[in-house]
Amino acid sequence: MDQTISWRPGVAAGEGGKVRVIREPLTDVIKRYQSEDRPRLAAHFEEALSAGGSGPIRFRVKRRNGATIYIESVAISVRSADGKLKIDGLMRNCRDDIVNEQAISGLNSLMQQLMDHSHHATLVVDGNQKIVNYNNNVHRFLAIDPKTDLRKSKIGVLSALRNIDLVSAFEEAFHGGHDVRNRLEVDIAPGDRRCFRLWAYRWFRPNGRPGGVVIRIENDDAAKTEQARNATQRMMDALPDIFLVCDAKSGIFRFANRAARERLGLRLEDLATRSAVEMVFARDLFRKIQQGTKKTGVMAEVAASLTSYAGPQRPVMLNAAVISWDNEPSIVVLARPATQTAKAQGAGLLGLLTG
Repeated sequence: MDQTISWRPGVAAGEGGKVRVIREPLTDVIKRYQSEDRPRLAAHFEEALSAGGSGPIRFRVKRRNGATIYIESVAISVRSADGKLKIDGLMRNCRDDIVNEQAISGLNSLMQQLMDHSHHATLVVDGNQKIVNYNNNVHRFLAIDPKTDLRKSKIGVLSALRNIDLVSAFEEAFHGGHDVRNRLEVDIAPGDRRCFRLWAYRWFRPNGRPGGVVIRIENDDAAKTEQARNATQRMMDALPDIFLVCDAKSGIFRFANRAARERLGLRLEDLATRSAVEMVFARDLFRKIQQGTKKTGVMAEVAASLTSYAGPQRPVMLNAAVISWDNEPSIVVLARPATQTAKAQGAGLLGLLTG
């Protein structure tokens, strides 16, 4: 564990109730605890890193004077501006006489910091599924009017508004500790589908009872890449011309639009494993496409024929360009009927994908 934890202690015995911030490696924190509690502490941190939050869990720690005290720990993982994953934690003494308003204030401060510094949309929900706090990214990510106050609204209302199942995520996290959902697609508006990753994890009140769930909606690079790819696929499927996307080196299919599948007789199960050279292009034609896009990334129109499992070879005009598909170099080929207008129209359509 090379991550660094920032502890925001609650009221600590012998320190006059002062709150201090400690930043130190997790391995150093673990060493201070009783040997039998170290595996539980390590698991506590691992859960915070993987699930987004963990606790409260009680441990024993030795003071410098040899005395042993019990503390309670709540840990939450946060991502800093440079993209590194860190842990933010609240540590407080378990003695009943010092579990007071300052401890509650410390927990609220921790929650607020998570909200203010998050690059993601974050909702704090209480045990009755009511939204008690959120950050401005919720409006931006889900395309909600910034003037709309979501406080005291139930997450079911937000779920119905954007067809995103926050209620199931809440139930899983509230009763099970956490819930993670990758590649969550949300229909914001007709033709506007966005991809997110959703994290939900339980938070606790200072008395140790579950307080509710924090829901974090991430629009990270992977989701953005998938979102862009899905938008490109929808555009290609809506057009009447043949679009084929394949690996720039091997020729393995990455995508074929609806027109390509229908006119060339391509099956979806073939697209994930078979090569465009094997099914559509003659080998010398694909080599010509590779060479044509090598220098400038774009190949002007050429007359060619495509193999069709639905009938005879089809004479077409081809345009091709190198694009990034799932962050991998790929070639997109546009095939149009061999007409006088194919040249200008083909170049214009490829411009939508590459420019």
